[in-house]
Amino acid sequence: DMAQFLKKTTASSYACVVDNDAEKIGSISFNNFSIAVIGNEANGLTKKTVDACSMRVTVPMKGRAESLNAAAAASIVMWEMVK
Repeated sequence: DMAQFLKKTTASSYACVVDNDAEKIGSISFNNFSIAVIGNEANGLTKKTVDACSMRVTVPMKGRAESLNAAAAASIVMWEMVK
């Protein structure tokens, strides 16, 4: 399962969560060996998977939006990882 894989890998792993206490995605310096893990819109990631990641990150949003669609969030995260 994903949590077991994340615990075994030497890559830096980032759990993408909707949480104001998580690191803002734009403030992270990703290395060349990084993994971003994104859950589905309805349930997000399991606690087990989040806990297995090196860091929790979030895409900050203004206004009343609660979350992004998973594909939109993944696009933002991947852009931040390669910029």
